Amino acid sequence: MDEPLKNLLLERVAMEVLAQLNIGDRWVMARDFLGMVERRGQAETFDRQLMKTLISPQVATHCNGLIFVNISPRTVRAKSFLADVAHLMDTAGMARSRLVFELNERESLADLNLFDRFIEELHGFDFKFAIDQTTPGHWIFQHLRRHPVDYVKINADWLTNRSQIARDRAFIDSLLGLARALSVIIIAQEIQTPEQLSAVRAAGISWVQGPLFAQEMPLAELSPTDDEPTTETDTAT
Repeated sequence: MDEPLKNLLLERVAMEVLAQLNIGDRWVMARDFLGMVERRGQAETFDRQLMKTLISPQVATHCNGLIFVNISPRTVRAKSFLADVAHLMDTAGMARSRLVFELNERESLADLNLFDRFIEELHGFDFKFAIDQTTPGHWIFQHLRRHPVDYVKINADWLTNRSQIARDRAFIDSLLGLARALSVIIIAQEIQTPEQLSAVRAAGISWVQGPLFAQEMPLAELSPTDDEPTTETDTAT
């Protein structure tokens, strides 16, 4: 076993839902077709169908932790979306606090007043909010100053460069310090190698996500979670 993984027990605390579309004999990731869905004005319909598929007895039975799901920024404008999702969660017997809506960092800044209202309403329904695709710039600081963010996701390769590039190191250290002060949880994602895991742990980040810990799988193959406690502060999504 690689050195960074020795004596390290991870507690699975969440899963992330990644939408795919079957076209012919291949599966296409959401990032490759959502632009087309949005241009056709079908983003809200797509997100509603995704939520109906996700909030099911199978997920309620086999996933005891948080559920992260990306939605289109256009769905944010739908007035009844959050209320309808809350109804689905209640009907399925799933705690609303388990659902975390993710939005891309830049997309979330397109209309600040709109997102102010959306995040306030989201928390009013007891849902949680995450900023995805955080970049090394000032955008994330504006988010943290203005919005009650619960989670921020950053890519592992960015943290790997932290030890090599002084500017990145200063920015990441500032972000981590601010997140701790505001009780925001930082999640390092797309971890593929033990070296990336070492860099993440050196930065003091305990929430981790990526193929090093679990591979993508169809929702139909979801199995019960392992509820054994962790012996350290490291947790995986």
